Amino acid sequence: PDLLFLLTSDLSWIMVKSRFSSIDVRAMVNSIRPEAIGCKLTNIYDINSKVYILKLARSNFKRFLLLESGVRFHLTDYTRDKSALPSNYTMKLRKHIRTKRLNDIQQVGTDRVVDLTFGRGEGAFHLILELYVSGNIILTDHEYRILVLLRTQNNIEQRVAVKELYPLSNATGL
Repeated sequence: PDLLFLLTSDLSWIMVKSRFSSIDVRAMVNSIRPEAIGCKLTNIYDINSKVYILKLARSNFKRFLLLESGVRFHLTDYTRDKSALPSNYTMKLRKHIRTKRLNDIQQVGTDRVVDLTFGRGEGAFHLILELYVSGNIILTDHEYRILVLLRTQNNIEQRVAVKELYPLSNATGL
């Protein structure tokens, strides 16, 4: 189910989405682009095994980009409690993309996949956020060769693992 119902303080029910649709992804990408493009990634934090915070900054601007594997992404001003010790996954992300500039953010085709591009040319990295049910957050190099990922996927059609090419063609259309 893509909808949840929450009970508010005045005991009324409100309906909220639990997952992004393809149209939601397009709208959020278009909403985030003007603020986030050109920002420097100053740090990466893990909240839990599926939620990560990217700290973005430029002169007179500091925001946090929340990425939740398989569920959502959005800008926020609120800091959240971070893990006392960063996970190995977070440390690998920091090694590759901390201090890089966010040069692009786009939806891949019409699918629920977001491509965040840090750096340019052969020094570019792509942080791929998959908003499918199981979800994934994958870091690739400029050729989309996988460097780091939350979870390896082995299915009949395509293997998603370190050193493999990310299957962009699977996410380019419906």
